[in-house]
Amino acid sequence: MLALVTAAKAWWEASRPAGWSLEEHLADPTAGCRDGAQERALAEAVAQWVRQGA
Repeated sequence: MLALVTAAKAWWEASRPAGWSLEEHLADPTAGCRDGAQERALAEAVAQWVRQGA
C-alpha cells in the first residue's frame, strides 16, 4: 500500500503548476489535472493525505 501512496504523491507533485508552492497546490489540488473526474478525485485524495501529515 505504501508503494501506491508514494506513487500517487509523486504523480501529484509532478503535476504541480510551475512556480507553485506546496501551500498553493494544497489550496487547489486539482490544478495541473488534464483528464477527467478520476484524475481530479485522485488529486483531492492525495492532497488530503498530505494535509494529514504525510
